[in-house]
Parts: sequence; structure tokens; C-alpha cells
Amino acid sequence: MQEDVVVVTLNYRLGAWGFLVLPEEDVWGNAGLKDQRLALKWVADNISSFNGNPDNVTLFGESAGAAAVHLHLCSQYDNKFFHKAIMQSGSANMEWAFQENPAYKTRRLAELCGFQQSCNDAKNLLKFLQSPSVTPDKILAKTVDTLTAEERRKALPFAFKPVIEDSQSPDCFISTPIMEKLKQHNFLLNVPIIMGYNSAEGCPMLVNVRKKMDLYEKDFARLVPRNLPLETEEDIQAMAQKMRDFYLKGEPICNENLDQVKNLLSDNHFIFELQNAAELMMRYQPEARLYFYRFDYVGGRNFYKTLLQMNKLEGACHGDELFYLFQMAADEMKYNSKDLKVTQQLCKLWTNFAYTGQPTHTDFENPLVCDWRHVKAAESLESSTFRLDYLDIDGSDGQMKCNPDQERMEFWREIYKIYEPKDYSKLSVNKQ
Repeated sequence: MQEDVVVVTLNYRLGAWGFLVLPEEDVWGNAGLKDQRLALKWVADNISSFNGNPDNVTLFGESAGAAAVHLHLCSQYDNKFFHKAIMQSGSANMEWAFQENPAYKTRRLAELCGFQQSCNDAKNLLKFLQSPSVTPDKILAKTVDTLTAEERRKALPFAFKPVIEDSQSPDCFISTPIMEKLKQHNFLLNVPIIMGYNSAEGCPMLVNVRKKMDLYEKDFARLVPRNLPLETEEDIQAMAQKMRDFYLKGEPICNENLDQVKNLLSDNHFIFELQNAAELMMRYQPEARLYFYRFDYVGGRNFYKTLLQMNKLEGACHGDELFYLFQMAADEMKYNSKDLKVTQQLCKLWTNFAYTGQPTHTDFENPLVCDWRHVKAAESLESSTFRLDYLDIDGSDGQMKCNPDQERMEFWREIYKIYEPKDYSKLSVNKQ
């Protein structure tokens, strides 16, 4: 970034160190999120010494970072230490955002590291995990083995993640299930938000599909979302066939239809739930100001798409926009004139928003030929129609459109009208 802003990055505990849960011994979870909160407090207390403004802080993140931003917006603490938010390719209602069965994972990690006493002995279990014999390398090596068989089947690779905390936690970050929280009225009154996604978010998940194409073809049902309350194997297989018919026109997975498989993975892992979060925001937070985007530019700096060898597929990969916002360490990728134009657009829009809460503002340079309009609030909670206005970031001079990936989103909306979705965050409620 080459704009007149102060950029602060922060570290926080990850994996078991950041998200292990053992409430019996006052390990309530979400330590990593509380690290982030402490860093935000440090910024509020100290940023003026670096020519920053503690009363004008924008919190932003990408992927899991965006889900963390969403969790801060939904958290229980009063002073949030930030005033605007940017969520790039992530939200807290996505399938991968919350930990499943944290009590099992804690005990399983201890067993894998060599704990041989009763797993009901929480005091000794914690003492063991904190002992010198349980090295960081050992915890890292054993963490993947705490994943359940279903998590492996669904290609959900991260074991220790945020949880809905027990309300008895003395420093509770969030105790309300996320979908319930998103339907609370007017808890976001004065926090402008940018939210959006990349057009080919599913590229990283497609790596596994390409490696195990036969396995995915034989078990297409592994792609059925876990929040669909399907009670029988027959129902699950019928849903899998419905998805195959819509995305693949009933055909088997093959190299010729990987673009369509990528669309399915993009929608399941990112796009539908992000659009759902936007819709809930506009229905239950009508005073909030939300700016939505879709990043669809493919140029010389789409690093992840190139790294994953997905260049023959359409769209911008998950994470690709970061290389138009930031110059990474050891980054020797060249800018052509169009790449530079997209970089200048993104940086100017993001910093305008950080200054004013509006990405295009009359007092600041507008890198587009249009104004980036905010999403209009839904007419009512009962209204069946919702219009999602968005900025299409595709390398052009900028254009506003509405209802991105509409046909695919309508497919899922119709399914969720039939099946009331389960709340992914409830999977994190501690089971003994």
C-alpha cells in the first residue's frame, strides 16, 4: 500500500494454543480471538504515537481473518476498539469457521501425545499438555490426527478453531450461536462494512479433487453441505444427485468440467454463506452501511491461482486479491499496466473507506467511473426479494451490478427454503 495510512499487522495464537477448550480447568477457548482483541486495545492506546488516529481504526482480514473480523463484530465485549470493518472472502457463518466437538479434540490430542490416565481427569490432562515432554513440534505433528473421519471426508483441514463459549466464561468472547446472533436486531448501528469474495474461491479445494477424482466421483455426497438436515442416506444421495445435475449437468467429474466443480466448491465453502451473511445484515441491521464486491480480475499477480496450477480455469482464486493490495516479501512478480490499475483501484477504495467509511467519497479521489453504492436495506424481514448491489472488480474502470452469481445462489436458496439449515457454530458447543 502506498496511501497515507498506518497499517498494523498482528500475531495471535493458532491451533491448540489459540483454540483448545477445557472448561473444567478454566480453558474456555477463543484465546486467539482474545489475543486479537488485546492487540486492538494496544492500537487504541498507542497508535497516536505513530501518527495514527485511535478514533478511526479499520479492522480487516481475509479468509479466516475475515471470519475473525465478523466474530469481532458479533462479540460480546463493549468497546470494540475499531470503527469500520472489511471482510474479504470469509464470514463467521461458513462451514469451516467453527470447531467441531472441542471436548473430543482436546482429549484426543492428549491421548495422541501420550496421556495415559483417565481422560475424565481434566486437571492432570491439562498438566500433561503443559509439561515439557509435550513439545510444540509434537502438538503440531499430532493436531491433524484429531480430525474426525467426517472432517477428513469433507476436506476440512483445521482442527482447533473458534467456539461458542460457555456463558460461565469470565472473559466470554461470544456465547450466542452465530445464526441467532446475526438475527438480532440493530447490534451494528455505526460500523460501515466492506464485504466480498473472489470469483473462483474454490480453487484451493479443487486441488484435492484433482488428486482424488475417482474418490470424489464415487462419493459425490461428501460435497453435500453439513448444515442440511438430511435424515437418511437416501435423502443425502438424492441431494448429491440434485447438485450433480445442476452443476455438472448430470455428468461425472472429469478434467473437462473442473470449472463447474470449482463453482460448486466456491459456493459451498464461501459464496453462498457470504451472500447469506450480507442478506441477514441488511434485513436485521437496516441502519448498517454495507459495500459489497466481487473480485474477478485475472492478471499477472494472481499468485495463488498460479501456485495451484489453476491458470486454465476461469476466475480469481481465493487470496489472489491480496497481491494487488500488498507487496509481499520476496515478491518479484511484475506489474503490467492493467495490474497496476487494479492495484491503484483497490488501494484507493480501501483507504478511502478507512478514512471516511465510504470507498468513493466526494472529498477523495475516485479511482472508478462510478460511485460504489452501498447495499440497500431489505424492505422488511418478511420480504421475499433481496437485491445485492455490488462492485464488479474486473480490471475495467468499475461498474455496479446486482445479484452476483444469481442462478447458482437461487439454486441454494430454493434448497434452504425446503430444509431449514442447521447452525454450524452449534457444532462447537462442548460435548462431554
